[in-house]
Amino acid sequence: VSQSRYRVKDITDVVKDEMVRVAQEQYDGWQQDEHGVNIELGRGGICHLIADDLIGVLYKHKIDNVQSVCSSYEQHVYIVGQFKEGIYEIDIPYDIYETGGGFTWKKRPDVTFSREDIVIRRLSSDPSEYKDYVDEF
Repeated sequence: VSQSRYRVKDITDVVKDEMVRVAQEQYDGWQQDEHGVNIELGRGGICHLIADDLIGVLYKHKIDNVQSVCSSYEQHVYIVGQFKEGIYEIDIPYDIYETGGGFTWKKRPDVTFSREDIVIRRLSSDPSEYKDYVDEF
């Protein structure tokens, strides 16, 4: 199994600030009617769109050892990355910007993201376990 050439510290404040910006753009563009319905997403949330945008920022900064993962018990999409220090979850937790569960979510009003909202949490100290945390293509 290939080992990562990246360190968690490669996710610098500059990278985090860009992640915050793209998440804020996604949130600000999310419109729901009075019943919590969006024309494209139905009653669904935006965690998958935020995760995709966060991966885009990481790729732009040449951190390409990441993949989005869907938690089936929470119906939440987040990122898992392989780094020299191990396997890490990278996420902006959904409860910051939406409420609900399953496939029915409502936008929390007036959310402004900050870099402190970005969670980077070690799942394993063994980088070779990456395949245990992501789906194989």
